[in-house]
Amino acid sequence: MKVHLLRHISFLWMLSTFLFSFGQIQLGSDIDGEALGDQSGYSVSLSSDGNILAIGAPENNGTSSDAGHTRVYQWTGSTWAQLGSDIDAENTGDEAGHSVSLSSDGSILAIGAIENGGAGHTRIYQWTGSAWSQLGSDINAESSGDQAGYSVSLSSDGSILAIGANQNDGNGSNSGHVRIYEWDGSASWDQLGSDIEGEGSTNLSGQSVSLSSDGSILAIGAPQNDGNGSNSGHVRVHEWDGSSSWNQVGSDIDGENNGDQSGSSVSLSSDGSILAIGANQNDGNGSNSGHVRVYEWDGSDWNQLGSDIDGENIGDQSGSSVSLSNDGSILAIGATENDGTAPNAGHTRTYEWDGSAWNQLGTDIDGEAGNDQSGYSVSLSGDGNTLATGANQNDNNGSNSGHVRAYQLRCSQIAPLPNISDSTFTSFSSHTDDSGWTHYCTEGGELLLSLDLTGSGATVNDTEVQLKIGNNKTYSYDTSGGMIGNLDGYILMNRIWDVNPTAQPSSGNVKVKYYFTTEDYDSLVQEAASHINRAGNSVSTIVTAVTDLEFYKDTSFSSSPFDYPHTISGGITLFNGSTPSTDVWKYDTVNISTHSAEFEVTSFSGGGGGIGAADNSFPVKLLQFIGRLTAPSTALIHWTTATEINNDYFELERSINGDDWRIIAQITSAAENGNSNSLLNYTYLDKGIPLSKNKYFYYRLNQVDFDGNTELYGPIIVSRQLEGDYNSSDQIVVYPNPFTSSITLNHSFDSDAILRIEITNYLGEVVYDKVGLEPSQQIIELGELSPGIYMVNLAFGHTQQTYKIVKQ
Repeated sequence: MKVHLLRHISFLWMLSTFLFSFGQIQLGSDIDGEALGDQSGYSVSLSSDGNILAIGAPENNGTSSDAGHTRVYQWTGSTWAQLGSDIDAENTGDEAGHSVSLSSDGSILAIGAIENGGAGHTRIYQWTGSAWSQLGSDINAESSGDQAGYSVSLSSDGSILAIGANQNDGNGSNSGHVRIYEWDGSASWDQLGSDIEGEGSTNLSGQSVSLSSDGSILAIGAPQNDGNGSNSGHVRVHEWDGSSSWNQVGSDIDGENNGDQSGSSVSLSSDGSILAIGANQNDGNGSNSGHVRVYEWDGSDWNQLGSDIDGENIGDQSGSSVSLSNDGSILAIGATENDGTAPNAGHTRTYEWDGSAWNQLGTDIDGEAGNDQSGYSVSLSGDGNTLATGANQNDNNGSNSGHVRAYQLRCSQIAPLPNISDSTFTSFSSHTDDSGWTHYCTEGGELLLSLDLTGSGATVNDTEVQLKIGNNKTYSYDTSGGMIGNLDGYILMNRIWDVNPTAQPSSGNVKVKYYFTTEDYDSLVQEAASHINRAGNSVSTIVTAVTDLEFYKDTSFSSSPFDYPHTISGGITLFNGSTPSTDVWKYDTVNISTHSAEFEVTSFSGGGGGIGAADNSFPVKLLQFIGRLTAPSTALIHWTTATEINNDYFELERSINGDDWRIIAQITSAAENGNSNSLLNYTYLDKGIPLSKNKYFYYRLNQVDFDGNTELYGPIIVSRQLEGDYNSSDQIVVYPNPFTSSITLNHSFDSDAILRIEITNYLGEVVYDKVGLEPSQQIIELGELSPGIYMVNLAFGHTQQTYKIVKQ
C-alpha cells in the first residue's frame, strides 16, 4: 500500500462537530420524473460543491420504451434548473441512467445503460457551456448479458472511470467484473490494467463501485459472495500500482452472516482511507433490517470504525445506498423499505463521526408516501452539507414516475439567501467548514454571512449575526453622504449586515463574505440607470459589471445600523480587486444567482454595498489643493487625496487668465493599482511661470482613470506678489474629515492676517461666509447642514486654498 493512505491513519476525528439543532432543510422543490413509470431517482450524483445534480431515470421512454434518460440540474440559490437537454439513451430498453457519476466540478458525467445491446455500455459526457457532448466512444460490455454499467464511478477530475458489470462470466456464471478506463486526453478511453474479476460464480462483483478522488483506490462490492456464508457478500479494495495492475489492499471484507448481501452499496472517502459498506439484507435489528459498516485503513488492513449502524426496523433494507463526504466524517444511508411515513416509503439517515461513534445528524428524512422507496439512491456533496436522495417509485407525476429531493444538512455557502422584504434576520446556528469559514444561518436554514475567524482572536457566537432586508431591493439617496460619496447621491442594495461579537478581533483580521443575489444586483443596475439627484436632474449611471460596485464597512453608526438613511459617522469604503483586504473586496460567484464579496475587517459592526451616481463615486476624494509662489517664476503646488478609485494619473494645468489652459505636468497616481483608502500627498514645483505682468496664475487638476474618464478639480489662484502671501511656515489644517457637527481650522498665520472663509455646497451655494480668523484656531459650527460634500475655500492675500469636506 502506498504511503498516501498511511498519512490518514490518524484521520481528523478530533475535529469539533458543528450540528444544527433544527431539522434538515429541503433545497428547492421536488424534482419529479418526466412521466409515469420513469423511475427517476434510480441513481443520483452530486458535484463536490453540491451545485450540480445528475439524476438517472432508466425506465423513461424519451427515445423509446424503457430506453432511459439522465437529467442534470444546477442549483440557482433558490431552485434546481435543468442544465442542458435530456440525455437520452441510444435504443429501446437500454435502461440508461441505471447508474450515474459526476466529476467533482460537475462538468464530466458517466451514465450506465445496462441493457444496451443486451450487454450494457457506458457513455461519458462533458458540459460545453451550453450542452452535454459525448466524450469519446461508447464503452461497451465484454459479452452479452454482462449488464455493464450496473455501477459507475468517476475520479474527481473525470479522467478515471470504473465500470461494474455484475453479471459478467469471466470467473464463472455471473461472477461479475470491473473494468477501469483512463481518458487519453483527446479521443478515447483506454483500459487501465486487466479486468478485476469476481471471486466465483454468482458473486455479482461490480454491483457497486467507488473510486478515490485521484482514481488510484477502488472499492468493489460483490453482494452474493459466499465468503462468510451463502450470499453473505464481501468488498474488496484495490490500488493501482502506477504502471500495469490493480493489487488488492488488505483482506476481503466479508459480510456478517448468510444472506446479508454486504457490498450492495459502497462509498470511499476522497483519499480512499475510509470505506462505507451497505448490507441491506442484514438481520441485526430484525429480518432484512439492513446495516452499514464503516472501515478505516490502518496501513496493513481494514478495521471497523465504530459499531454497526443498524436499520431502524424489520425489513427496512438499510444500506441499500450509501455515500461518504470527502473526509469520511459524514455518512448518508438509504433504507428503501422503511415505514416511517407509510409502508415502504423509505427514508435516509445521515451520521457524523465524533471520534468514537457514529451519531445521527438531524432527523430521519422520510419518503413522501407509501412505496416511494425513498433512499434508493443517495449522494453527498464533498463537505457533507448537501444531500440528494432518490425515491424511484414516487407517484407525483404518475405511477412510479419517481423524484429526487435535495437537502441542506448544515449551514453552508450554497444555502438559500433570505429574501423576505422589510425583515430583520438573526442567525440561529453556524457551521465551520474544512477551509475555516464559519457560515451563519437562520433557524430556517437561510445564509446570512460567512466569517473566517482563524487567528483573529474574535468570537462570534451562533446568534450574533444579523441581516436587514428593506422594503425594496435598493435604497436610493438623492444627495451626498454616507460611505459611498458622490455629489449626486448613490444607490445601495437594501441588504445590510451587522455583527455584534462576543469578542472583537485582537490578534488579526477577520475575513468576511457578504452575499447578494442576481436580483439585488439587477435592481441596483436599473435604479442607477434612472437615478435623479436632489436638484431634480437625471444622473443616469451605467453599471457594466458587478466589479463596478463599492462596499463599505462602518466603524460606527450615528444610529441603528438598520435605520434609514444608513448614516454612519465613520467607516471604510472598499473597491474591487483580486486580493481581499481591509480596503479591497474580491468578487466571486456561489451559483448562478448568488454572489459574494470577500474582504477583511479589523473590527466588527456592519455594512453593505452599492454604487455612486453619475457612473461612479468620486474617482478621487480631494481633501486639499493649494499653491504658493516661492520665487518670481516658481510656484509650489500641493494636493492631498483621501481616496482614489481606478486612478491612473493627474494632469496639472496652468492658466494666466482662468480661461486658456495648458498642461504643464502629468503625475502618476501613487495608489497601488490606482486604488487607495489612505491619505496620499502630491507636490509639484512649477518653475515655468511666464515672466509677464500678470499678477495672478490659475491651476487646476484633471484626474484621468484607467478607462479614460476624467474629473476636474479647482481652479486655485496663486499671486505673483510675494509680499503679503504666507511663507513656508504658514499652514492650515482642517479636521475632522468627515465631520458630524463642526470643523476646526488650525493655522500658523500672524494674528493680524486677513482671511476670508467661504463654504459652499455641491450646487455652489454659499452656506458659510466669514472674514477674519481667530488666533491659532477657528471652530466653525456646521451641525445644521445636511449630510453631504462641501468645499471650504480659504483666501489669504491673493492666494486661495480649497479643501473638500464630508458631513456625515
